[in-house]
Amino acid sequence: MQWERLAVIIALLISIVNGILALFIYQRRRQPGAKSFLGLMIAVMLYAFGYALELTGTTVAQVKLWLDVEYLGIAFIPFFWIAIVADYTGLEGRLKPLISTFLFSFSLLNLIMYCSNDLHHLFYSQLILEKHDAFTVAAFHRELWYWLNLAYMALSIFAGDIIFSQIKERVLPLFQKQINLLIIGSLIPWLGYILFILGVSPWGLDLNPFSFSLTGFVVAVGLFRYQLFELSPIARDKIFDTMRDGVLILDLQNRVADFNNAARNMLAVLNGASLGESASEVFQKYPAIQNQVLKDLGVIELDICHGTSRRYINSRLTLAQSGQDETIGKIITLSDITEEKQAQAYLVHAEKVAVLGKLAADITQELNTPLMAIKATAGEIEGSFDTLWHQIPAFFNGISEHRQQLFLKIFAQLREIPCLTTREERDSLRKLSAILQEQGLEGSFDIVRHFVKLGLAEDFVQFIPLLTDDRDAALLELILTIALQRRDARTIIQAEERTVKIVYALKSFSQLPDPDAEQPVLTDIQAGVEMVLRMYGNLMKNGITTMTNFQKVPAIKAYPDELQQVWTNLIYNAIQAIEGKGELMIEIEQDGDEIIVSFTDNGPGIPVDIIPRIFEPLFTTKKVGEGTGIGLNICKKIVEHHHGKINVQSKPGQTQFWVCLPVNH
Repeated sequence: MQWERLAVIIALLISIVNGILALFIYQRRRQPGAKSFLGLMIAVMLYAFGYALELTGTTVAQVKLWLDVEYLGIAFIPFFWIAIVADYTGLEGRLKPLISTFLFSFSLLNLIMYCSNDLHHLFYSQLILEKHDAFTVAAFHRELWYWLNLAYMALSIFAGDIIFSQIKERVLPLFQKQINLLIIGSLIPWLGYILFILGVSPWGLDLNPFSFSLTGFVVAVGLFRYQLFELSPIARDKIFDTMRDGVLILDLQNRVADFNNAARNMLAVLNGASLGESASEVFQKYPAIQNQVLKDLGVIELDICHGTSRRYINSRLTLAQSGQDETIGKIITLSDITEEKQAQAYLVHAEKVAVLGKLAADITQELNTPLMAIKATAGEIEGSFDTLWHQIPAFFNGISEHRQQLFLKIFAQLREIPCLTTREERDSLRKLSAILQEQGLEGSFDIVRHFVKLGLAEDFVQFIPLLTDDRDAALLELILTIALQRRDARTIIQAEERTVKIVYALKSFSQLPDPDAEQPVLTDIQAGVEMVLRMYGNLMKNGITTMTNFQKVPAIKAYPDELQQVWTNLIYNAIQAIEGKGELMIEIEQDGDEIIVSFTDNGPGIPVDIIPRIFEPLFTTKKVGEGTGIGLNICKKIVEHHHGKINVQSKPGQTQFWVCLPVNH
């Protein structure tokens, strides 16, 4: 009798403990997983309380009453256990309410089947009291639904263990300890069930109220002592995957243990296959990260290209430590600082523009006076040669009519002087030199050179008679020299005008083009390029071969002075890149609604890492004093002002710039 009372007292104490735990859980019901655990504790409390009073029963009616109380808890233990599993492992979406509804419905059905057993006897067919030493316990003949209920209970616990075992291998060591705690808690009821079903439990007692109470106690320890649900994988996932910063976790062997969605978006190499792999293998495309991991570098900055976009990432490495200050891994935090970089770049650009504004003002002030002097002097020189030019026909008096006609023909052809490339000049000079040797007129080489420069090479043969007479030859050389000097004086004036406009453009660099300041006019693209070639003729005559492929293209409405500045800059850059000897190919063609002007040189090429920056203001790769770093930026602004595009492609031994301008805009 004393043992029986002791069992009742223990069962009641367990029931009270479960009730107290339920009260504690209720106070923390907003904590993740608390509601499921609260339900489990109430169910176990009813089970233990009913069983304690069952042991005090002396009649079948009394025992049956307390069995009804027990089954209020027993029926819902599987439901609340699976709810705990779902809360911890993160079962979400449409699947969770479906499973919850099914399990709750089946638990409710079990309770109904038990309570209505007198109508169908599908749960048990006979209830009797049996004496086991000091204990009187209930015994009944189990029917189909009893075994279904038992299978439901066992499968629920087993399913939870399977789920825990599966996720255990995929989580951090911290979560593995939590899962071990839950698995241990779920294994305790198995012992009570096996002993009870086999009929070998001590004194025929049902040990499940005690075993489930121990399970509840283990889960409670995890909940309160180890913050079981606050640090659960699902709680971690929800926080981890919604973080703006990327987080990458490595173990002690520098293997990838975990990472969040933000890290995956920042580093394209991260995927499911990366887990468990060495960081050195995973980050082969990012040597900076490899170096950071191997050397435990605190903070580094990554420059990552995704297609045409560029992102800047701040990577911070910290050592993860346990409560005993033992290093258990490494945590890399990735912060996207692209916007900050862009803001910094904008501020730097603003500072550069301010510096450039002062520089432009100084340059303008310093250049105005010498440019005015150049213009005045060149104008006087041009005027003097114009005067001489108009006096030349007076020298034709006294010359035979045939020779007069030859001089007049030359005089007429020199009114329009074409622009020749250096290759065309060399080829023509070679042919005419051969003709001079055949005619025995080697002493007239200077005159022949003038013929070539002035574009008269094709008609040279008909003018040979003028070279056979010293007086005629001297007059011819005078005419050609004056023509060349007139052309050069005109080139100086045009160059001065271009320089003035370049200085003005430099002064206006920090301002956007004003479309109302000037109206576009029909502009001949080819004529503009040829004019620049004439201006740079002296720079290209020794060692630089210029080739042209000018297709016939329509004139377009544009700002000719601005485009002239683009051609000037691109051609001059090519000349500097060639460094004295090489080839420059200039092509003009129409492609649909666009005119494409390309400049290709066989210089050393532009390094790949520099190409994205060459259009930035004040960025230059030239030596100090050789470049300001504003030319290409001005070109870009001008081309965009014309609603066009400018781009570059380069490889070792070749660089090509091309400008695309719309035909109609």
